[in-house]
Amino acid sequence: MRTFILSGCVMAIIALASVALAQDLVRPDAKMSPEDVVRTQLDALQANDTPTSNAGIRQVWEFAHPINRRMTGPYDNFAVMMKGPFYNALIDHSSHTITLLERTGVAAAFDVDVTSATGLVLRYRWVLERAFGGGLDGAWMTVSVSIAQPNGREI
Repeated sequence: MRTFILSGCVMAIIALASVALAQDLVRPDAKMSPEDVVRTQLDALQANDTPTSNAGIRQVWEFAHPINRRMTGPYDNFAVMMKGPFYNALIDHSSHTITLLERTGVAAAFDVDVTSATGLVLRYRWVLERAFGGGLDGAWMTVSVSIAQPNGREI
C-alpha cells in the first residue's frame, strides 16, 4: 500500500511540474511581432534547461507552424533534431543577433547570427508565416529554420 501512495505522490509531482512548465511557455499570439517570436525562441534556447530540462526546445516547439510540425513529426522527433548536428549550436548559445530580411503581411524572414557556447558564429535563416485555424488566428509561427552556415567569424 505504501508503494502505491508513494507512486501517487510522484505522479502528482510530475503532473504539477508539467502544468508549471506549460504555464511558463509563451503561446503564439497574433499580437506578437515576428521579431518577438524569433527573440522568444532564441532567448529560450539560450537557457535551454531553465526552468526545466529542454524548456527552450519546448518553447520553440510552441511556435512551430503546423506546416513545420508536419515536416518534423511529433515533439520527440523535433527534440532529437534540435540536439542533432545541424541545430545543436542553438542550445545554450552565448549570444544572438536578429536581422530582418523581408516582411509582408503574412510572411517574414530573418538572418540570425548565433555565437555558440564554443565561440563559433553561425548563421540561420528563420522564416515565419501567419497561422490560421485551431485558435491561432494569425499568430506568427516558424515555418522553417535553415541548417547552420558558418559566418566566417569565431570568438
